[in-house]
Amino acid sequence: NHDVDRSKYRPSDVPNYFNMSELNDELTNLNYRSDLFKGMADYFSFIKKNYPHLKPIDNNLVPFVFFLQSGIGNIAFTGLNSAWMCRRSPDREEIAIGEYQIKKAYQEIRKQQNIQLIINIFHHPLEWLWPRDRKICRIYFHNSICLTGHLHEINTAYTVSADNRIQQFQTGGLYLHSHPGIPNRYQY
Repeated sequence: NHDVDRSKYRPSDVPNYFNMSELNDELTNLNYRSDLFKGMADYFSFIKKNYPHLKPIDNNLVPFVFFLQSGIGNIAFTGLNSAWMCRRSPDREEIAIGEYQIKKAYQEIRKQQNIQLIINIFHHPLEWLWPRDRKICRIYFHNSICLTGHLHEINTAYTVSADNRIQQFQTGGLYLHSHPGIPNRYQY
């Protein structure tokens, strides 16, 4: 959410969708998407300049997908954008990754052979997503690891339900000059 320059949007310019189909239609349309993502231009430039090995997919829809080989097989890392809808604080249950974004990332993963583990990386904890989006994410993220942040608190959860199992690691902030009361933290 801090990577979104909210000053690029009018105060009334808050994405609001009645269903996932409407949200996906806007993400599919490049003109609408460029308007939705205009507040993230500096973030996209930063990634391109400092992390050239992280290649975005579908005109910055998916920040990155990359693979590492291990002794047991390939590990897929997906960088997903949970901040593109951030317009006002606290944004809880008003933001979404979007099924279209997840489908594009996972299409890229399916091109690889012998994927043994998928690690999904995005800013907001699953509980902060729009309820419909959270449900769809849980289906896609079955048997994967999710690395999140946002709350500056360390938390780990292993969620098991009738249709999925997800391991979520939430990390604190790790940067110079933390705010008082928010210590630097990380997980290993």
